[in-house]
Amino acid sequence: MTTRSTVWAISGHRVSGLDMEAQEVSLHKVFSSDYDFRIPDYQRPYAWETEQATQLLIDLEEALERGNDEPYFLGSIVLVKANRNAHADVIDGQQRLTTLTILLALLRDLTEDPELRSDLNKLVIEPGNKVRPLGPRPRRTGRGPRARGGARPPSRARALPRS
Repeated sequence: MTTRSTVWAISGHRVSGLDMEAQEVSLHKVFSSDYDFRIPDYQRPYAWETEQATQLLIDLEEALERGNDEPYFLGSIVLVKANRNAHADVIDGQQRLTTLTILLALLRDLTEDPELRSDLNKLVIEPGNKVRPLGPRPRRTGRGPRARGGARPPSRARALPRS
């Protein structure tokens, strides 16, 4: 399954106007060093209920069952992002982005495969890069003082009983 999302990035620092660019990117690219998502304080807090999160999971499951024949369109994410800078304010799409981050963190915490755990952790937390130089940080930071405190190390969540 190829999962894609359209990322609309509004960029530029000119007072007279802004450049707007849209591009379709894979989910793997969305959760990469190219994006440092920040939820501006003026955005509403995370508000999805079980119903919306469940629908996203059902959509993902159906896309997995279809295979690679047709890509799964995750939806649009609207960002304010300067060129060549990973910092991106999320204007639209934060509910999906947050839900996917929670899902990836949950899968990371539940897997017993150390290699898979490491790969999933890199999607949730930027591991850093001394050459670029990037420090470790969460891929998505939210609103308020707690969100600015940084990422917590991966916990060892107990595996849920299998039915």
